[in-house]
Amino acid sequence: MGDSTAISWTHRTFNPWWGCVKVSPACDSCYAERDAHRYGFADGGGNGPELWGPGSERRALSDKNWAKPLRWEAEAVAGGYTDLVFCASMADVFEARDDLDPWRARLWELIEATPHLVWQVLTKRPEQVDRRVPASWLEPGGWPSNVWLGVTVEDQHYAELRIPRLLKLPAPVRWLSVEPLLGPINLRAVRYQGDTGYDIDALTGRYRLPGSAAEGDALPFGLSPMHGHVSWVIVGGESGPGHRPATISHQRPPPKGLGMHPTRTTGVGLACCGGRASMRAG
Repeated sequence: MGDSTAISWTHRTFNPWWGCVKVSPACDSCYAERDAHRYGFADGGGNGPELWGPGSERRALSDKNWAKPLRWEAEAVAGGYTDLVFCASMADVFEARDDLDPWRARLWELIEATPHLVWQVLTKRPEQVDRRVPASWLEPGGWPSNVWLGVTVEDQHYAELRIPRLLKLPAPVRWLSVEPLLGPINLRAVRYQGDTGYDIDALTGRYRLPGSAAEGDALPFGLSPMHGHVSWVIVGGESGPGHRPATISHQRPPPKGLGMHPTRTTGVGLACCGGRASMRAG
């Protein structure tokens, strides 16, 4: 696992550990949990303890695994290219567990030592980021340019819960994984989880009052500051047994320069999501 991947929007995957706990409906049919069980990491599974759920253990990975990104870095330098690395496909590096902090610290050191790798870090816990990354990353100009930070949003509720938190973090590239898509999402009108009822256009970083056509370039004085907008969106349906089907469409073209990457669906049509994604059963 890692040197190659079937994931179409990255080049490699790296896992600092295995295991997690479910936090939202997007987790209900978790492929990582399914894969861990398939490899025998479950109660009575033969290869190790259960890795999913409250109080479960986390599987530490070997030094050989941790050495892979250093090899990829050397290859990228020699070849004059940059590789994309998805971290972590079998965990959430911002899981709210203090016992994971030593592994996180090792990960941050590894990331800083591999500037020719672009680390695509995805989480469902953006509220944990500022307390889990090095303090230097949160200083002006301190966030490593090779760390793209993304959040999963499966419907409008979780878009409005996670996107404003993402936009408050100073990552140079912020991205969304809209998979599995479980309900309608309007990325052009994400309710700001703050002091007023402002909506944010997540794709441009502009704001407006609901129902108003007037837009501004920054949130008004007194509101928590944002750091730009979403630059990249991955959209897809759910896979695996009992998957919940989705249909993805767009109502408005995406802003110029926005990266759109449609991914897998099962038995449904797929198009990029420029402004509004809709879902139907069947």
